[in-house]
Amino acid sequence: MKYPLYRYWRAVVMTRTCGLIALLTMLVLQTQAQVPAWKTYYDSAQAFWAEDWPKTVLLLKQAEKFAANDLGIYDPNYLTIANDLGLACWRTRAYGEAEKILKETLATKRQVYAPSDPEIFRSVSNLAGLYAERGDHVPAKQLYRQIISAPAAEQDVYWKAVKNMMRLYETHDDLDSALQLVDKLDAMTAAGKDPAQTYETRLARGRINRKLRKYDDARTILERMIGELQQQREPLLSSLHVQALQEAGLLYLSTGSFNQAEKNILQGFRLIKTLQLTDAGLQTEVLNNLASVYEKLNIYDKATVYYQEALDL
Repeated sequence: MKYPLYRYWRAVVMTRTCGLIALLTMLVLQTQAQVPAWKTYYDSAQAFWAEDWPKTVLLLKQAEKFAANDLGIYDPNYLTIANDLGLACWRTRAYGEAEKILKETLATKRQVYAPSDPEIFRSVSNLAGLYAERGDHVPAKQLYRQIISAPAAEQDVYWKAVKNMMRLYETHDDLDSALQLVDKLDAMTAAGKDPAQTYETRLARGRINRKLRKYDDARTILERMIGELQQQREPLLSSLHVQALQEAGLLYLSTGSFNQAEKNILQGFRLIKTLQLTDAGLQTEVLNNLASVYEKLNIYDKATVYYQEALDL
């Protein structure tokens, strides 16, 4: 009997309590309906995805072991399990183990799928993301180029590759190359079907223009974006609103308008609290930048409070 798995590029998230219930339910179902052990362990792992990474890794290792015996390493379900195991190991910062698993999975997929199959590009993207986070930017760029140069790549994978390559160029202060990739993103979002991608592209252009000291161009983009996102309450668009406020604040900080910088970044900080946004990285950035503003304003007690709050995160 076939048990096709969802090929999670990003798996669904459940609470830890729901995860325990799901795990118990799966164990009961296995006994009653003779569900294969590999599927029970895999489904249980998905219940803990993004909630408890070490638990996810343990469950996926069991799923991988049973699937290797029952299905073989060339079976699409086995490859899905192995891919998720690599991603979960990455999330626990076991970079060496994650790299080994993701490279082996990609190599096996190349034997199973056609060169233009979306599964190949997803695996290439995952491995590139691991290298980028680990600081291995040369192999990350090489892999992202494979996707960008392939017209057959799915739009979501292509979009992610272009965006991440752009950020790598920014990291190395190759801002002109980064801006060229923003033009690619602009062309992809011209139809305006995904507002989040449209605003991400605008934010990137505003941020890079700020870094290039094209302050008027950056201000025009960011202020328009802030105005359009003021009434948005969808989490991703709200996050982009906060990021735009922060970028505008950094722009004002760069041009010496410290009071305006405080106003924008403080508004972003309050939005995070009001909308209960859970992006710890974004919270840390906003807190550090808010502390920097108060340091410039010589209000050291407030600066210390926000630096400490950022440190606690």
